[in-house]
Order: sequence, then C-alpha cells, then structure tokens
Amino acid sequence: MFTTIFLEADIMTNITRFRTLWGIPPGANFATWRGLFPELKAKGYTGVEIDYRAVKTEDLPGLRKLLEDNGLQLIAQIMSSWPGYEGPRPPGLTPKDHLDFYRKQLERAQVLNPVKVNAQSGSDIWTPDESVEFYQGTFKIDDELGFNGRVTHETHRNRSLYHPYVAKYVLDRVPNLRITADISHWVVVGERLLDVSEEDRDLLEKVIPHVHHIHARIGTTQSSQCPDPSNPVYTEEREFFERLWIKIVQNAIKTQMKITATLCLVVSYVGLATAATGCQVELLNINQAVVGSGCVPFNYYASIRDSTRGAGYTVNANNNCGLSFSGSQKIPDGYSLRRVGYC
Repeated sequence: MFTTIFLEADIMTNITRFRTLWGIPPGANFATWRGLFPELKAKGYTGVEIDYRAVKTEDLPGLRKLLEDNGLQLIAQIMSSWPGYEGPRPPGLTPKDHLDFYRKQLERAQVLNPVKVNAQSGSDIWTPDESVEFYQGTFKIDDELGFNGRVTHETHRNRSLYHPYVAKYVLDRVPNLRITADISHWVVVGERLLDVSEEDRDLLEKVIPHVHHIHARIGTTQSSQCPDPSNPVYTEEREFFERLWIKIVQNAIKTQMKITATLCLVVSYVGLATAATGCQVELLNINQAVVGSGCVPFNYYASIRDSTRGAGYTVNANNNCGLSFSGSQKIPDGYSLRRVGYC
C-alpha cells in the first residue's frame, strides 16, 4: 500500500518510487502480477517491493524475467525468522538461528537481483546485546552474497528495532547499520510523538543519518496506521511525521545519499466504513520540494477505483486540501469523496 516520493532541491536526490505488493498474491503462474506490472510501469513506478516468500525457489527466475520484461526494479522484503508472522512465534531462536535463516533468504534474493533488501529482522525478546550480535553478523553475510550496502533493517514491532531506545543502543554499537524507518511503530510502542521531549528529539537526530529507506506511514499513539491524516483530529500526528520526513530528506541532500521512501494515499468515502473497503488507490505522481526549513508542498495525482462498482476516476489534490475531478467517469451513486490524505 505504499508508493515512493520524489524530491527536488538544490542538490538533486533521486527517491525512486516503488509500489509494494503487500496483500496482493501473485496468482497462478504470476497471473495477478503479470496483469498488474504493466499498469504500475505506465503509472511511473520504478519498481515494486515484494515479500515473495510464497514464490517457490524454482519459480524465482520466472519472477525476475517478469520484472525485467516490464522494466521494473525490485526491493526484496525478507524476514530473519517467523515469515509472514503466521502461527505462534517459533520459540528459542538465537541470533545464530536468525543469521542462518537470513542467509537463506538472501541466497533466494540473489536470483532476483534486487536493488535493495528491506529486512524485518531480529527479535524483540532478545537482550539488546543479542541484537547487536545479530546485526554485526549480518555484514559478513551481506559481503559474501554481494549485498553490501543494499540491506536496510526495518524499525518494526516484533523485531529487534521495535523500540526507539533499544534501536539507539544497537546503532551506537553497530554504527554502519542502515535502517528502514517506519516510525509509526515507535510512536505506538512509546505511546507518544517523538519530538515533544528533548531526549526524544535528540534520539531522532542520531537515528536519521542511518535511514536509507522510509515507509512513510502516519501512525498514532494508539495505532500504527492513522485512518485519515487529513482529519483535523490527527493534525499533530501528521505534522510530526512531515517534520521527520523533511529532516530525513534534508540529511540525504546534505550527505548526497540516495534513499527510497514509500507513501500511501487514503481515500474515505461517505457511506463506506473504511478507506480499505472496496477501493484501491494508486499514486500516479508526486513532486515534493523542500524549501529551507519550512513546509513541504505536495501535489498528489491519484487514480482511484471502487472495485465493488467498477467505476474509476482521477482526483487532483493540491497541498492536501481542495479536490477537483478529471476524466469522464463519475463517483458511484450514493458515494461522495470526502477527503484525501496519506497514511
């Protein structure tokens, strides 16, 4: 449900747009993805981010060819244990056990030649030093398998980097660790926005240089995903995440670092319980400019389909306020577009 941000500033930093296939199974002989990939390419995506654990090893060359035929790059999503979080968490797994499984996942990823690997790695039941042991061990595997500098480890619940201060402990001892920042997890774990107290602000400043990939999801102190960030109720949350992302991309500009970031639009229909019910949102284009230390102006162009009715139309939402429609198709009868935001 994510797409990727482009940023232009005094120093050009390319943030390529990838579409996650989270929740979209490949189908028999990749039938679903085979139909989807040309659409994503036509919409301007550089590639896709895939958790491909359901794909058999012998079918991986076919997936790579499908990606290449459509001109799409890949960000591979892997886990160092408990793939898909299916069933109970396997008991008694040590850092060595995770490293062994991590190696096997990267060996599978070699077949696909991803431009980046996003790893949900480690375990929240370990001591911080066990997490340090694990992450230090990943570098040898990365080097041996040709993934040096291509793996980022996600700040994800259930994993070693689930908590901001545990993550700081790890990063202080593994300074070359690259991370995927999905800070919505930290906000819900800590039950607070992380730029209110001085200690939290200092922590984020130390974490930002490690961020090479962003999952730009807006969460709340009680949920990892805000249902509608454009609702004034969530103004504090939205502004916190925007400030954080600005700092991350400003650091990327300063250090001439290339990063990726994923962004999700939420569309709420009057008459639908949630944005996820019966509608699918695709981001066609985002242009984002950082102007000094001020706000980030956004221009969104979203193609929206109501899958329950088959209708489609295009919405242009400028700076997240004000809506206009283009195209010949109209909103389904009985529904009205209420707001567009990002999650």
